[in-house]
Amino acid sequence: MSKPVVSICSITYNHAPYIRQCLDGFLMQKTNFPFEIIINDDCSTDGTTEIIKEYVAKYPDLIKPIFHDENQYQKGVRGMFAKFVFPKAQGKYIALCEGDDYWIDPLKLQKQVDFMDAHPDYSMCFHENCRLIGDVFGKEHFRYKKSQTVPIEDVILGGGLFCPTASLMFSVKYIENVPSSVFNLHVGDYPLQIYLASKGKVFYMHDIMCVYRFMSENSWTFRTNKNMNFKLDVINKELVLLDIMNKVTDNKYNGVFEQRKNLYLFYQYLGMEDFSNAKKYWQKIHRRWRYTTPISYLKMNGFNKIIKIVKRVVRC
Repeated sequence: MSKPVVSICSITYNHAPYIRQCLDGFLMQKTNFPFEIIINDDCSTDGTTEIIKEYVAKYPDLIKPIFHDENQYQKGVRGMFAKFVFPKAQGKYIALCEGDDYWIDPLKLQKQVDFMDAHPDYSMCFHENCRLIGDVFGKEHFRYKKSQTVPIEDVILGGGLFCPTASLMFSVKYIENVPSSVFNLHVGDYPLQIYLASKGKVFYMHDIMCVYRFMSENSWTFRTNKNMNFKLDVINKELVLLDIMNKVTDNKYNGVFEQRKNLYLFYQYLGMEDFSNAKKYWQKIHRRWRYTTPISYLKMNGFNKIIKIVKRVVRC
């Protein structure tokens, strides 16, 4: 096979119920260029490894697996994409999709490559997704009304879910000198998005081309929404993340990062049932935010109604 134009990069762990759908979404891509599939399996114990090997046997020149003798996450390793997958990528562009998500448009890669080739000043592009909760598709929440260029402020304020990980495509050249601090954080997608947005323009495609499993077993959202202590720990780590990314971007967007921190502090005080402080931070953010569902919900319902809901949810 000639050198790939796109390296499809994926990481997985115990995604046996989902991994076939993920791989099939890669294999159905119709392109006028070659691509490769690099998938890192972190010592799955549920049959995921065997499924990947089955696909490798069918497509040995296309799928390039990475297997480990020990579970890397349990050893404290973070930044799986950067440490294991990106170094093996040979493509001009990288497209991401984790093992429990999948693509639904066979022209996804072609559309994104066509745009990136025609606009070399863009470091990243992304698109809409469907949210799958259990076996039910959630209501689609469109970020904008049309395809458009996105300012870095929106990427920072929007958080990790603003640019769905399974929708991302970016140029390899922009991650060749990424500071190690960006990839050593507890999550990889959000800091990567901020970093890329600081290096070039970002384009949003108003096309639904992937599915994001929300609250699926073994997913990040499943763990954070089932355990309040874990959620509070994540919030503390997110505050550290924002400080690091503010420094990485030379403090050019200090005010924007402060706005995002206000949201995390609002969530933190709600989780602690410290409603007086929660209200203080809500008052700092509710007039300024336009791009995230929680803030839109607060605007519609008002703080007092939110307090009643949170009191009920926190005590469940």
